[in-house]
Amino acid sequence: MSLIKIYYHQYVGEWYDNPNCPFDLDEMCMPPESVIGIEKQSHPHGMIYYDCPAWSHKASRLYNINCPIDINLEVVDNKIASRTLPQQMLQDYICHNSNTDTIQFNIPRYLFWTDHKNVWIEFRPHPLTSVKNNFVSLGGWWNLSAWSRPASFAMDVVDKTKPIVIKRGDPLYQICFYTKNLNDRVVFIKKEPTREMIKQVMKRTCIKNFIRNLSKKYIFKYQEESRCPFAFLYKNNG
Repeated sequence: MSLIKIYYHQYVGEWYDNPNCPFDLDEMCMPPESVIGIEKQSHPHGMIYYDCPAWSHKASRLYNINCPIDINLEVVDNKIASRTLPQQMLQDYICHNSNTDTIQFNIPRYLFWTDHKNVWIEFRPHPLTSVKNNFVSLGGWWNLSAWSRPASFAMDVVDKTKPIVIKRGDPLYQICFYTKNLNDRVVFIKKEPTREMIKQVMKRTCIKNFIRNLSKKYIFKYQEESRCPFAFLYKNNG
């Protein structure tokens, strides 16, 4: 069993244009929140499933990503309107295709990365947003060790006749991490990315728009463990 360090940085929009983004301040930043910790705070006297090792093992590597601001949106005549966000912010950070019910958000936007090999990250819907907030986030996964990129999220509107109402601290979606040994423990570390990392990450973001098959090769790449070149000297020939 190993301790897997996941680094993260939160921002809004393209952070190379706004390196001093207030969303990365400690008082504004919403770190990934442990699901197992939330459950135990909500039910301090315990729930029957707390004793189930299958539930607790899964929940220990599952985290909520929460909204850093209040958001109130409506779809009016296939266009997005908001009572809480100025029009410029809607244009800059929220994208809506009028032909679909899908909305792309850059609030919040995260960069996750790790130095460990073959760590996969999964985005998955939070089970309560369809009831509480009128949306369902879209899921996906990739090999974080091989492909670090800005991670925003998209949602499908459940009922276009009703508003999307999100309060600061409400869950938007969940993330989960998979390693070669599923008994590994994950720990988050808030860290500022280097300028070189920013350049590489933005190149990876752009490449998928031009060479889709090549980007898939790296997104789902399996990294072989490095082997000692002199391992044959220790081979048991008996």
